[in-house]
Amino acid sequence: MNRLPPKPPSILRQLRKLGPLSFSQESLWFLYQFDPSNLAYNSTYLFRLKGGIDHDILEHALNEIVRRHEILRTIYPNRGGQPLQAINPYEPFSLNEFDFSSGPEDEIELVVTKFALEHGKAPVNLHRGPLTRFALLHVSSKEDYLFFATHHISFDAWSRQVLIGELVQLYDAYRLGKNPDMPEFAGTVS
Repeated sequence: MNRLPPKPPSILRQLRKLGPLSFSQESLWFLYQFDPSNLAYNSTYLFRLKGGIDHDILEHALNEIVRRHEILRTIYPNRGGQPLQAINPYEPFSLNEFDFSSGPEDEIELVVTKFALEHGKAPVNLHRGPLTRFALLHVSSKEDYLFFATHHISFDAWSRQVLIGELVQLYDAYRLGKNPDMPEFAGTVS
């Protein structure tokens, strides 16, 4: 009898609320234990957005990205000296907006960069989160910046490309009043 064993049941997200870290994540987690105030692994991004951005549509698109990607809602608690990943449930958030449009035009880049540097230095608590922060920096009717800060334990250069691609796709779809054509990830539950 050459029967194959039955396929194992799929693991639902609800059954894996706590899980192990990857080797790279574990290294970053242990470094954090020695010096939680170390900013070396804070990742700060500033994206220039041209053409006039609709705050509500951008907020909706960013919320969808956070809902879709559990890693952006993951924290890393210490359980008996051992690191674990814990996925927080999705909760909608408001996109903070800062208006720099009244400042001198020749100083806008300096002011926006200063904002990103100062807010990028805000400490991140791997145990409690949140690890992800967004803000819209309004510069003029034709230009804005999206500030994004997180910790390298949950975000890298490849993740950046995914974020940008999905943000463009979601924003464009919502702007046109359409539902984005994006596959749902297996096991993703809001």
